[in-house]
Amino acid sequence: MNPADEERRIVDTLVKQLSKLPSFTKNTGALQKVDDALAQSQKVKNLEQNLMSKLSQNQLAQKNFGQYIDEKWTVDVLKTKLKITKDMAPTSKEYEAFTALLQTRMYVDTLMKVKNPATRTNGETMLAKINENPFAQKYFGQFMDDTLTQAALRTELGITRATSTSSKQYEALILLMQARAWNTMLSKTKGSSLKDNLLGRVEGNPIAQKFFKEFVDEKWSIPTLQSKLGITKGMAPDTTKYEALTGLVQTRMYINGVAKAKTPTMKKTTETLLTKIDENEFAQKYFGQFVDGSLTTAGLRSKLKLTSSTSKDLKESQAFILLIQARALSKTLV
Repeated sequence: MNPADEERRIVDTLVKQLSKLPSFTKNTGALQKVDDALAQSQKVKNLEQNLMSKLSQNQLAQKNFGQYIDEKWTVDVLKTKLKITKDMAPTSKEYEAFTALLQTRMYVDTLMKVKNPATRTNGETMLAKINENPFAQKYFGQFMDDTLTQAALRTELGITRATSTSSKQYEALILLMQARAWNTMLSKTKGSSLKDNLLGRVEGNPIAQKFFKEFVDEKWSIPTLQSKLGITKGMAPDTTKYEALTGLVQTRMYINGVAKAKTPTMKKTTETLLTKIDENEFAQKYFGQFVDGSLTTAGLRSKLKLTSSTSKDLKESQAFILLIQARALSKTLV
């Protein structure tokens, strides 16, 4: 894969994370929406570009980006995957990849998890300042993974009692202490609710918006919805039309199986299934094609590249089971 294609892949993955925000309701580019809605300064506007540039320039970061974001690796898992050792220099490619990946996820989590606009802006501004401070940037990885204690960081920065509080080194110390606390807070904060994610997909898709009321109120069948959306045989699963079908079917399942559930068991079963699908990129990708019958069970196995030796713990294997359950349940929640 050439650098341009790799950068596009990274951008697409980041956009998918950002698109989970329920506030994404207009049909414009996801990153531009972030700028328009959230960025209050040029520093914050430049942050996205800086992060994308660093990701695209580091092959290790590129290699691990998708899994790191989707599977929500911990700091320790990320260190292991990048093969970071105790005595590794902070300027190594491994630590540069660690820094780029962790900062990107902190940025995405800040947008997705922090509800208070002022608090969210503080987090964005802090990350932007770290990106502009060479000392904070250099020691970010080692401080965030606990290789450097606060005392050791002071030593590396050359901070003494005589150091000016307006110096770049002192600013780096404060920023990194804030970043560590901020990352801890983010790790303990739940993201957008399932309801917000589902409604966000419908509101963010003009075609889904157009047919939402009729699909729910008139209890359209899946073939009827497929026809109304203009979905044809062989259409790719990531088209706007299939994204509309996926959003509509999942939202109706939520309305009838969770919000209007007739029993606590039905509510728990439906919510658990939809949550697992929401968190599994393979289940999400092929949901529409499998639910509308375009993909047979054998066809789904082929798309997921499942064999008799495939581990049941893989996301692909889990997606297969989830989609079989979803197709059966979707027929009852009309």
